[in-house]
Amino acid sequence: MSRNEFRYSVYRRVGSPYWWLRRTIPGIGELRLSTRTINKGLAQKYDYLVVEYRQLGRFDALKALAAGSISLQQLDAHRDPQRLNELLSDMASPPMCPLVTEWFEVGASDTGVRDSSMRRYATSWKRIWEVLPRDARLVDLNQSFVTDFKRHRHAQAKEMGHTLSGATLNRDLAAIGAFLSWCVREKELTVTRPKLKYQPESRGRTRWLSAGEVAAFREACPESWWPLFGLLLGTGMSISEALGLVSSDIDIAQCKVSIHEEHGRKLKRASRARDLSIPHALISTLAAHIALMAPNAMDRVFPFTYSPARKVWTRTCRAAKVNGATIHDCRHTFAVHAVMKGVPEARLQRLLGHSHPGTTRRYASFAPGQFVREDSEAVSDSIRL
Repeated sequence: MSRNEFRYSVYRRVGSPYWWLRRTIPGIGELRLSTRTINKGLAQKYDYLVVEYRQLGRFDALKALAAGSISLQQLDAHRDPQRLNELLSDMASPPMCPLVTEWFEVGASDTGVRDSSMRRYATSWKRIWEVLPRDARLVDLNQSFVTDFKRHRHAQAKEMGHTLSGATLNRDLAAIGAFLSWCVREKELTVTRPKLKYQPESRGRTRWLSAGEVAAFREACPESWWPLFGLLLGTGMSISEALGLVSSDIDIAQCKVSIHEEHGRKLKRASRARDLSIPHALISTLAAHIALMAPNAMDRVFPFTYSPARKVWTRTCRAAKVNGATIHDCRHTFAVHAVMKGVPEARLQRLLGHSHPGTTRRYASFAPGQFVREDSEAVSDSIRL
């Protein structure tokens, strides 16, 4: 049909400054749309465009137009079939905001992620929304966005007068990756996953307490808090693992503590489920603490949160003149002293609950040189040199 033979359907509606069009589309019905223009010639162009798409059989585009997912202006700008397909694909992508909201409401239970991790993700997503429009769709979480987000975070850090560390940026990228994984696994959505390209991280500090520092800390530590800190130093468990313990997890008679995911608890990873031996020096103190604070099987052994524990740790370190140490350094202290006493790497890996031996290997440099000679002599004796 030539334009000369074409009969336009545009008309003016009472009370509207714009031209409207009216067309009947097979399978859709009557289509009445505002052209959003006061220019009659442009309105007629849009009218002809609708008929053209009808003749081409692009009812998918016309359905999206009728539903309001795309506009006449977008339809005109995406005449190329490939560009039109990309546009329709993008419009079919679900809105981002409701998905993110749902993820934070149920994502932890869906995927087994710890609540502390979800809180960390929430902090990262506040930064992500600084770059991502609130009306964004899932498809907008693409490679271009990741690049823009990295530049935004570096610019933010520069404005504040410091350099953005690789570890800080990686936490934000991990929040994006965790959300996309949930979309695929739990919502069964089709996701084109961008390459997040995590940044190199420094190995970080390995602060550990010497025997003298431990003795000074023990002297300054309030008696009611020593069962917690002593257990951390004597077993190498993390503070979150210790705070999750209930009375039935500790077997005083067998000098054993079990770390597992029963009773609704979540571990950082599967390798963290393990049994640890409690040093005899702590048994009587721990037994008295449990009898007082957790007499029933499901009572929490340490009925408080991380914040008060950190405050007591800081005060005790200050009184003991132990500088620059955090609660997590109890774990480093256990690992370093274990290596110094010749505990093999494979056993230490299991004691610490590391999933990868490379994580445990960071402590290898603390092994004294005497073990190199002892190991060499042991091997030579075995092969009878």
